[in-house]
Amino acid sequence: MKSKSLLIVLVIAAAIGVVVYQNMKRAPKPPQASAANCSQDAILGVANIVERSIISAQCAKQPPSK
Repeated sequence: MKSKSLLIVLVIAAAIGVVVYQNMKRAPKPPQASAANCSQDAILGVANIVERSIISAQCAKQPPSK
């Protein structure tokens, strides 16, 4: 039982390590926040986690459109 838990933790740590390594290799291009880019579908369509968080933060800072 203890070895099974250790294996699960090891797999999760390896997956996190792979994601971090992939994001360290390249610099994210800063996306521009616009009305088209700020829809929920457009934000979810961004594949990179870092770029998605950047565009989401930029959209949150924009004043609401009327």
